[in-house]
Amino acid sequence: FWTALVAPAGTPAAVIDKLNAAVSQAMATPEMQAGLEKAGENPSYMTAAKTAEFMRAEATTWARVTTEGQIKAD
Repeated sequence: FWTALVAPAGTPAAVIDKLNAAVSQAMATPEMQAGLEKAGENPSYMTAAKTAEFMRAEATTWARVTTEGQIKAD
């Protein structure tokens, strides 16, 4: 699984840039890396643009899986 920090659509670019910088800085600390690893995560960092691209790809992949597998919600 993956975890991401997201903001509402329309959030000003300056705010996204500030959040992106803060997350990047936090992710670089040994404490954050150790905490995520302890929680069973494989810590990695993507920019806001790369995260959006990744999320679109995941949505496409899982939509195809559920359609082809005829998976329905109960």
